[in-house]
Amino acid sequence: MYTVVRFSAGENCPDEELIKIGTRLNELVPRAFGGLDRAGKRFSVTVSRKDYWETNIDETLAFIRNVRALIDDAKNLGVAISIDALVEPEDFHGSVRLMCVLPPDLLVQFSEAGVTLALTIVNPA
Repeated sequence: MYTVVRFSAGENCPDEELIKIGTRLNELVPRAFGGLDRAGKRFSVTVSRKDYWETNIDETLAFIRNVRALIDDAKNLGVAISIDALVEPEDFHGSVRLMCVLPPDLLVQFSEAGVTLALTIVNPA
């Protein structure tokens, strides 16, 4: 599994503002921001590369709590914040299915922060 938090600028948010947000993020989480993605208008921060869903959730929640004020400031500038959890074939550990439970605390924290959750699941077949 591979989970990132993505900061995506809206139409009225110039790249310079997004870079300032990334610079502030590095003050909270050293080396989290390394520049805008190749396409521009966004950057992604790795929050977990653990093998199990529960660990990814714990690390993602810790990140959101740690940078919550920055997320609020970014949203006020027109930046959308999303979590993208990539589930790869090896994460199925030989099974034909994988359950990804979304605990209430996770949903509350994401809702209060205005953060979107996406699951990108790569077909294990």
